[in-house]
Order: sequence, then structure tokens, then C-alpha cells
Amino acid sequence: MFKKLRNNKYILFMYSKIFLFHYSFKWYQEYKNEKKNINITSSNLIERSRVPKLFIVPHADDELFGGYALKLLQGNSLIWAYFGFTGSNKTLKNERIREREFTKMAQKMKANFYKIQNVEQLNKIVRDNNIQEIYLPSLIDWHYEHRLVNYMLLECSILSEKNIKLFWYTISVPLMTSKSKFFVPMNKKEQNKKYKCFKRIYKSQRYMPIKRFKFQEKLEGKLINKYAAESFIHINTKEWEIITQKFFELEEQNSNLLIEINKLKDYINSIKKIRSKASNIYLLIEQNKGI
Repeated sequence: MFKKLRNNKYILFMYSKIFLFHYSFKWYQEYKNEKKNINITSSNLIERSRVPKLFIVPHADDELFGGYALKLLQGNSLIWAYFGFTGSNKTLKNERIREREFTKMAQKMKANFYKIQNVEQLNKIVRDNNIQEIYLPSLIDWHYEHRLVNYMLLECSILSEKNIKLFWYTISVPLMTSKSKFFVPMNKKEQNKKYKCFKRIYKSQRYMPIKRFKFQEKLEGKLINKYAAESFIHINTKEWEIITQKFFELEEQNSNLLIEINKLKDYINSIKKIRSKASNIYLLIEQNKGI
């Protein structure tokens, strides 16, 4: 039995190696082709400031993929709000592993964080910390739990009481819009350090296609004539409320828009296709203010 188990693990290991080799070559070719079509279109860099900020983290590692460079830039003024979602693997064992890894990441980055379980806690944290900027995943994302935190934030009464700036960040679906887009640049050394940190801490996620993420960041960097960059969309609060409310209503209607957004998962291993599909959806949102 144990011999069979070892053989199965070896087969899976070799399959993953072949898979990554194939896609690494494919991603590199797509990156080179996409790079030819990118021109410098922006100089909007996020500046370091002392205003209190909240970075919403649905899953452990979202804070790294979406905002590692942002955290280094903003230091203690950026607080993490960790929801502890685990996607389809909701076992207690997995929840503990992911939370333990997230805690190690917070220690590594010297990050203050809160564990969030409901809207009331989120609302209280925003109020008590006098938060003036909130970063959360874009709604244009195949992962429902990334959209869910938008719906939860929408229920927070504090948004109607304060003038809070909202920024969308990205994980696997690039922010394919030029509208109010801001960047935190990274040089080659900084980007490599980011993903070395991922490998060292998030061992349960070692299957993640790091090269694909790095190529996407390098394409974002081309927009500001830098080696690589994390990108963000500054979205007007009222506009965000309209879009988010509409998305929430569409979740149970099996709408064509949500179907297309959920299908984005099928294209994440093609840099060319995911950028093209995401670009079409963002254009639709911009033209119709949500639908």
C-alpha cells in the first residue's frame, strides 16, 4: 500500500513538472507577444502616505499576490483584514494550515492584521482605525469569494458616513482597463524576493504557477516603463456601490455577465486569452456602469 502511495506521489510530481515546463514555455511566448502591443500609458504611482489603510484578504496569500509591494511601500499604515476563506477545501485541517501560513507572512512583513468573520467586525475595524483607503479584490474575478468581500463591504454603514477611497486589486485576472489605474513598481530583485517569500511561507500552495504571475506583473510594469508592477484601480465609491449592488443581484439570476466572469477560470493559463477576455468585460462595465 505504501509503495503504491509513493508511486502515485511520484507520478503526480512528474506530471506537475511536465505541466509547468509546457506552460512556462507557452507563457514566455505569450508574454513576448503581448509585450509588443503595450505602450507606456500611465505615470500614476501610488505614493507612500501615513493615512490609515485596510487591505482586505479573502484567502491566505492574496495579500502577497495582490499587495506585497504595496505593503512594503506603506508599512504600518496598511492593515490586513483576513477572512480565512479556503475555497472548495473547507476542512478544519486546511483552514488551520492556511491561517498558520498567513500568520507567518504577517510576522515576516511586520503586518498588523484582524481576523474577520462578519460584516459587523469589518465595519467596526474600519471605524475604530479611522480607515481612509480600502483595497479589495476586483469584482471581475472568477473566484466567488473575491466578489463576496465586495458584497460584505457594501453592507458596512461606515461607507455612507465617511469619504473612503476604494481600490481594486488583482490576483489571477489582470485589471484590463486604463481607467484610474495606479501602480506600485518593482525591479527584478524586488519581484524575485516577493516570490521567494511565497515559496518559503506558502508551502501548501507550492503548485501555484509563479511564472505566470511574474509575467503578468512584468506586462503591467511596461505600462509605466518599469520592470514589473502591482496594479490597482481607484474606483469612485458611488460607482462601486452601483456596480456591486447590481452584481449581487445578478449572482442568483444566472446572468450572461456572471457566466462570462465565471468562465475566466478557463483562461487563466493563457496570458493572451485571459487579458483579452478580461479587457472585453471591463469595457462592458465601463460603458454600461455595471451592466
